[in-house]
Amino acid sequence: MKQKSYNILITAACIFMLFSCTAEKAAAATAPKDTSVKALAPFGFHIYEKPVDPSELRLTDLNGKTITNADFTGNITLLNFWASWCPPCRSEMPSIDNLHKAMKGKKFNIVAVNVGEKKDHLVQFLADAGYTFPVYLDEQAVISGMFASRGIPITYVINKEGNIIAVRPGAMEYDQEALIEIFKGLADE
Repeated sequence: MKQKSYNILITAACIFMLFSCTAEKAAAATAPKDTSVKALAPFGFHIYEKPVDPSELRLTDLNGKTITNADFTGNITLLNFWASWCPPCRSEMPSIDNLHKAMKGKKFNIVAVNVGEKKDHLVQFLADAGYTFPVYLDEQAVISGMFASRGIPITYVINKEGNIIAVRPGAMEYDQEALIEIFKGLADE
């Protein structure tokens, strides 16, 4: 009789554990995803305790149009510093282009700042690669000297108020589904 009671108890415990695990998985699947800036940390971003004013940021695109950090307000901005001679930079560029396409229609900008290269070279490089994201020039590496002193590639996330909220040195795949969802959440806030 004791053995039968023991078997019933073990079976009940197993059923309870199975139900608990299934309930946890169901709750996780239906729970809202974390789309706050802190959700960027597992992707290697350092989250600033307080947003940082990037001071006067003035950049010119390949068509001669100038933007400043004031133009970032109202949008989440991915500010990326890169160069065509940099293998890690080139490795992440297709994913940045995919992110750019995935974020169409969202309050999200990509500002890809080329470090120290000439416009003619960049125009040809971008045409050959077929990238569609906006590229800005820093031919004298003045702005890059302030933002990319740790090396390139380096990427900053700027909030809708125009302040830096996160930074990530090094290359990564920006078109990861979970990362895109975080950026969409930040853009929709």
